[in-house]
Amino acid sequence: MLRAATRRHGPRDLFYEARWCIIAQVVVQKVRIKWTIFFHGILFAVALFRVCVLDLLPNRRELILLQLGDYVSQTESWEYAWLFSITASILATRAICCNKPTTLLLASTSNFVFGVLPLAYGIWDNGPELLSRIQHHKILGNLFPVDNDVLTNGTTKMADTTENLVTSDSTFTVLQYYWISLCLQVHLFQTLFAQQLRKILLSVNTKRFYKSL
Repeated sequence: MLRAATRRHGPRDLFYEARWCIIAQVVVQKVRIKWTIFFHGILFAVALFRVCVLDLLPNRRELILLQLGDYVSQTESWEYAWLFSITASILATRAICCNKPTTLLLASTSNFVFGVLPLAYGIWDNGPELLSRIQHHKILGNLFPVDNDVLTNGTTKMADTTENLVTSDSTFTVLQYYWISLCLQVHLFQTLFAQQLRKILLSVNTKRFYKSL
């Protein structure tokens, strides 16, 4: 069968066809990694804003634009450690620009050490607290309040609902839960795409092929 295809297309045509298939796979994986880097940058900017502005400024509560600091709990140590996960996106950017499988491996390792491990610790440390709040219907009850006084007086309790939902004595809020879930998805997908791209690049061990990408 291979001989028939060789006679029909020629060995040179088969080589270029296989080469373009590999290039197409590389381009797809690079685009996916770029999207994960983009979303990682957004999540990093949110975390950095919280750390630098809401925690480090002593007069943050006097500013109108920084009233969000009243609704967010104090930053924990694992959140500071997660900020170093931006090195994974930096390494991934360098890897897709230079086509270096070794740099992709370093990016995947940084994703696990500085990204997944701090988030896993945050879930392990604060997850039971959030589950207890869900079991006691403190979240669902605030999201869907049923009160006859609200219907008769025509007033809403949106402000109270938001305050009860976001602010509490607990150190783990619902907003942090959503933020952690998004970060985990970004890290896992970035690691998956980086490993797929690394596998493709390792299958072609020629510098000439790397320069053509």
